Amino acid sequence: MKTKHTLFIFLCIFGLISFQGQSQTITSFTKSNSAIASNAIYSIDIDSSNVVWIATDNGISSLNGDVFTNFDLSDNLAGLYSYGLDFEYGTGIANIWCGSKSGITKLDVDDLSTGIYTVANSDLLSDTIYASHVAANGLKLFGTPKGLCTFDNTNWDAIQIAGTLGEPTDLKTKTIKNIYAKSDGFIYMATSGGIARVTKTIDGFTRASTVYSPFNGIQSNNTTAVYVDAKDKRWYGTVAGLTSQIGADPKSGFGVYTTSTSNIPHNYVTSLLGDSSYNMWVGTRGGIAKYDGVNWQTWNTALGLPNDTVTSIAMDADKNVWVGTRGGLAKLNIHTATNKLLADDHFSVFPNPAGSFIEIALPETKTNSIYIYNINGTLIKRIELNSSASHQKNLRLTLDDYSNGIYWLKLQTDLGIYAKKFAVIK
Repeated sequence: MKTKHTLFIFLCIFGLISFQGQSQTITSFTKSNSAIASNAIYSIDIDSSNVVWIATDNGISSLNGDVFTNFDLSDNLAGLYSYGLDFEYGTGIANIWCGSKSGITKLDVDDLSTGIYTVANSDLLSDTIYASHVAANGLKLFGTPKGLCTFDNTNWDAIQIAGTLGEPTDLKTKTIKNIYAKSDGFIYMATSGGIARVTKTIDGFTRASTVYSPFNGIQSNNTTAVYVDAKDKRWYGTVAGLTSQIGADPKSGFGVYTTSTSNIPHNYVTSLLGDSSYNMWVGTRGGIAKYDGVNWQTWNTALGLPNDTVTSIAMDADKNVWVGTRGGLAKLNIHTATNKLLADDHFSVFPNPAGSFIEIALPETKTNSIYIYNINGTLIKRIELNSSASHQKNLRLTLDDYSNGIYWLKLQTDLGIYAKKFAVIK
């Protein structure tokens, strides 16, 4: 049932969570502090009115200012378990297209009327839709377990084989997880069998190259996300790292980003988004990161995310980054967000893994507070440093009361928030 709920954001003391460093703010929305339909978010997008739309495992939510509106089966959704979500704009048109386990929902943003497309009433290959994308020319693209389906508001089309480089990708057996359509007609798909690329013409589909790990630097054939930035660099997310590619040769021009070769927070990449400043935003199972071509900047539960498993990223008209996770929604104010999850050259934790204690080599800047969180983001310990202790070089903490597991250490300094992960093994 469609329901509206007003969330008074200024009443932070009653539950809305805001993490503020010297130069950033993360606001989290979860079932415990808001009226969002579910904490399990699979896709988010933002319409021309700056309304945030959220696909969850319990229907669709929208957030307009401080008001949540929820849509479920009583609002004629195809299914509650909602996956990919994208917008269609045009003259007199403002529609949401959202895939689910039970077909596709078209939701008119203006009058909130809906239409449903399933195998029973269309030429869809499957009712399970993992990815939805609306191309610049208005063509709707849907990823299914049996291939790619397209819809031009009149006709349906489908392709189940893609690629001519090496063994063609059989889309009938490869799950399509993410879709990105360029304005030149190329359609990129992240699949469980590599990155597939095709073109759509009036006469149908034309096969094109498929990227495979035996031929190049892609980290895994199990790909999860694809994005083409304004400089025509292709970005491929996989379960084993991030790959970029530049140039026309499908076998060269690759850059590789893993936890062993870069400061990416986790090798399992889940989502990608480029911004107007040529930054690449990377969602992972270890938080969200911004990569400017040289430096990595990371936000995770220790810095305010509701969950480290990021599922979707969107940017609103005010340049705020919205992050969908498996534990709720987050809004990251990036206007002055400069806090970093620093590498070892800024501060260190020893030993790591630890047993009965850790030694913290503090950064050169003044440290005011120390926070320790468990892997679920629960604050375990807070230490306020006095003026003399805040300038010391090393600090020793005993771990007698800590059980085995992963923890986050957060330092609040005069320059912002720094964080690092450590393990306790006794």
